[in-house]
Amino acid sequence: MSFVILTRNSSRTIRDCLEGLAELSVVVGDVVVVDGGSVDGTLEIVSEYRGFFPMKVLSDEGRGLGYARDVGWRATSSPYVVMLDSDVVVNKGFVSEAVELMERDSKLGGVAAKLKPVIKYGGWSSVFQAKNLAIHLHLDDPCYPAEAVALHTGCTMFRRSALEKVGGFDHFFRLAKEDSDISFRLRK
Repeated sequence: MSFVILTRNSSRTIRDCLEGLAELSVVVGDVVVVDGGSVDGTLEIVSEYRGFFPMKVLSDEGRGLGYARDVGWRATSSPYVVMLDSDVVVNKGFVSEAVELMERDSKLGGVAAKLKPVIKYGGWSSVFQAKNLAIHLHLDDPCYPAEAVALHTGCTMFRRSALEKVGGFDHFFRLAKEDSDISFRLRK
């Protein structure tokens, strides 16, 4: 299983994110970090974890979220790819449960975790994320076997073959909505 982590100036959160991966009970395959031009020490922290799992660091070349997610999953080799934002710590049970669902139901293109906002570092952006309407709407989405309207990409496992079938993430979506777009194309 591969992980794709999008980051930009995430020195406050990237260590917790990578520690979460290092503590998973499942075998972590390759980890691809796609950086958006960090200047705050993020990449130095990332380099500390090269010994924990095979890791590649790529640049999004300033082309945005759709491009970053697309180049990230294409740089992996596993049948399952977990998209992960750099401010997310993976729940220990999510990965094994998501694999179990994917193995049981070949029609699933993706399985999203329910995100629980935690204000750990303070500041306006943390408070904004904790109040983020999209996150709260996803909390209300039904669980499997019901079909969600759309999957967020903060912590979602995708089936590689499903991403290949729909052509991956659309580079048009630079700032947002790449998750809605891929979800709608997967559902179709």
